[in-house]
Amino acid sequence: MATEASSLANLYQDQDDIAKCFGHIVYNIINNSIDFDVVDFEAHDLYLSESYCLLWQNAETGEVDGRKVGLPLKIGVLAALFIDLYASGLIKVFMHPEDDEPMFRLTETHSTETFLDFAIFDSLRVANAQGRLREAKLWKWLLRAEDADCVENTFDSLIARGILKEKSSGLLGLFKKFPTVNPEPERTLEKKIKDIAFNDLKPDSYMLSLLILSRESDRIFMCEDPILRKHFTSAEYKEAKKTLDKILLGRLSLY
Repeated sequence: MATEASSLANLYQDQDDIAKCFGHIVYNIINNSIDFDVVDFEAHDLYLSESYCLLWQNAETGEVDGRKVGLPLKIGVLAALFIDLYASGLIKVFMHPEDDEPMFRLTETHSTETFLDFAIFDSLRVANAQGRLREAKLWKWLLRAEDADCVENTFDSLIARGILKEKSSGLLGLFKKFPTVNPEPERTLEKKIKDIAFNDLKPDSYMLSLLILSRESDRIFMCEDPILRKHFTSAEYKEAKKTLDKILLGRLSLY
């Protein structure tokens, strides 16, 4: 997790700072976590970004708080997508010795014919073809989460998988909820998270990435934890949060 000085708790109002912090989080998950292995991602049915959105969605109400205006959580989705791209062998994330901001570049330019294409990779391929993406600062692309369709595309993928459905209401159907159709994927995630928190299960690289992104997203908000809190009872959460932070600190040194 981030050190106190770099915590998002006091920086949540500054969009650039949030994007830069998540840029470093992505870089360090990939390059500095102990035993990080992209093979672990193959053992999971969902992309990391899909799991992040599934934890974000409220299974009881179908609501996704902040989906339209919650830029910090959108940045979390885009950060997860960049880790998905790396795990799929599509990008390299690195830092120049003379620079203190993570960079990325494409290592593949062909269509993947997967969800990743319309989620973000097609946009990267276009930028690369136009000569605008030889290499780029990661945080500047994360900041584009406000205008990107990555959140909508990720929820569309969960709908296509039969996990969620879309329910529109209000004028012109502008208000959307995403009720759960198949609860098993979320139950599986919750069980793994609780086994990590309470039963000494060692998180693989996928679950490590998911938990770091979730905890850092929750840190942005002073009065609520919009990602993980709802997946625990009130009695469980205080201890779970403390245990998860200890585990994640042991697996990752961010700064």
